[in-house]
Amino acid sequence: MNKQPVNGRPTTEADANHTLLQLHLAEYQALTTRASYWIVLQYGLMGVVPVYLALGFQAWQSAPVKEVVIWATLAFLQFTGLLWALTMLEQFAIVKYIECYLRPLIRESLAADRFWGYEPHLVKNRPYSINSGHFIVPAIILLVIVATFATRVPYLTRWDIAGVATNVALQISLWYFSNKSRKMVLEWSNYDREFAKSLNEDYGCDKASKTSKEDSTK
Repeated sequence: MNKQPVNGRPTTEADANHTLLQLHLAEYQALTTRASYWIVLQYGLMGVVPVYLALGFQAWQSAPVKEVVIWATLAFLQFTGLLWALTMLEQFAIVKYIECYLRPLIRESLAADRFWGYEPHLVKNRPYSINSGHFIVPAIILLVIVATFATRVPYLTRWDIAGVATNVALQISLWYFSNKSRKMVLEWSNYDREFAKSLNEDYGCDKASKTSKEDSTK
């Protein structure tokens, strides 16, 4: 016969495990909700870029010092890219916590590990490489800065020098945070690699392909 809880506290090990599991699941839901908010903010930044470019073009047409508008526009684009990288970093921090800390805790309570398989699935089935996914934005902006500077060299002014210095500082920050988020993805990917392998072999496309080959040889 099960004992009744005393002062709202579980009195058996099973009750304690169940309560702890519910706490972990509540934390998981809170984290995924937070990640959803970061995604909304992240894609909201994309709408700001064309609006600012249109305003920058209008300002450039009437500006007495056009190079200020040029470098300020590039700085704004980099600042937007920097915010994008920071939101990615926040999302990846959540994923890393779930994969490397929360999943093992829940695995102990359930005595099973076949759950939350999407991130491990991406370890072997990511549609793009980790490097290209994190560095394409800073690389494109770097090319634009170099091209802009090359066109401004014959007319170089102190505004150009200040603009280049500002944009180089932002570029360094953008590459730094992009690389930091890349490393975070690699950390949990390496942690999940064995689990991802077992998922693919037992349930995923690898098993389906293997079964299809065996059937074709019969």
